[in-house]
Formats: sequence, C-alpha cells, structure tokens
Amino acid sequence: AGLAAMAVLTVPVFSFYKNKAAVWVWLPFFLIALGFAAAQWRAWDVAAPVLERTTYPLIVQGRVAAVTALPEGHRMVLDRLTYKSDYRLPQDPMPERVRIKLKKNTEPPAAGDVVRVRAMLLPLSPPVLPGAYDFQRHAFFDGIGATGFAIGDVEVVAAREKGFFFDALRRYIREHIKANM
Repeated sequence: AGLAAMAVLTVPVFSFYKNKAAVWVWLPFFLIALGFAAAQWRAWDVAAPVLERTTYPLIVQGRVAAVTALPEGHRMVLDRLTYKSDYRLPQDPMPERVRIKLKKNTEPPAAGDVVRVRAMLLPLSPPVLPGAYDFQRHAFFDGIGATGFAIGDVEVVAAREKGFFFDALRRYIREHIKANM
C-alpha cells in the first residue's frame, strides 16, 4: 500500500516540477508515502517464522549468536537451528532464531559455539497492558521467533567460529570485573 501510494504521488510531483507551488503541495504527501513504504519494506525484510504454541521438550542445536548475563544465570540467542523431538514438531517452519534461558549455575557457552540443549520453547509474550513494553514487536525486529528455557545441560558440539571478537571481549571484561568484586 505504501509503495502504491508513493507511485501514485510520484506522477504529480514530477509532472509539475516547474511549478514550485504544486511541488510543495504534493511533496509532503509523497514523503509520507515514502515513509510508509520504508516501514513496510523493513517489516517484510525481517519477517521470520514465529512459534505459535508451546512445544514439548525438544533438542535444539544451533550457533550461539549472543550470551547475556542475568542476575541469576545466563540467556543465549541461538541461530542456524535444527530441531529434534520425540513428538511431532508443533509447526512448520519452526523459528530461525530463539532465545533460551539457561539453568542456574550453568557455565554459559561462548558466542560462536555450536551447542545442543534440551529445551521447552514458548511463543513470544504480548504486552501485559495496552501501551506497555511490547516484547513481541522487539523480538520480531530482532528476528527472534521464540523464547524458552533449558531443561538439560548445554553441550558444546563445535568450538567457536571466527567473527565474535566483541562478544569474547565483553565476556572477558565481565568475568574480570566479577572476579575482582
């Protein structure tokens, strides 16, 4: 719709390019349509499968894209996922990126490691109140299609890939500060 409106409004703007008053009248409408088209393109560009209902315990294997320290434990974002389940997978296609909270006192993997973990996956939670923080929207634009929690221990399948220098630096600084406190 944004692209169609932009196309329709392009004709008057460029057909009256010699008449400055006509261009100034049509230009704001053209720019508004351009903004709508950009927003629609961004939403289309990041669209990925989103989990619709809670899964049974399943084995998730993927590359650790990020690790976040929490007050009690850690959380990791996995991408390049494969799923194994004793049951039928709840939907097809499954999410391409998930965020999983690890069990307490579990040593977190490094960003870039390929890991396997038994986990329960949950759909993204909507806002609690109208106008409250919208985690679904935030996760959608981050490409995260589900959240969940680890039931088993994290097993590192392959060592860290290259290209995660800043995550390794962040982890080193965090551990150094924690050790000196």
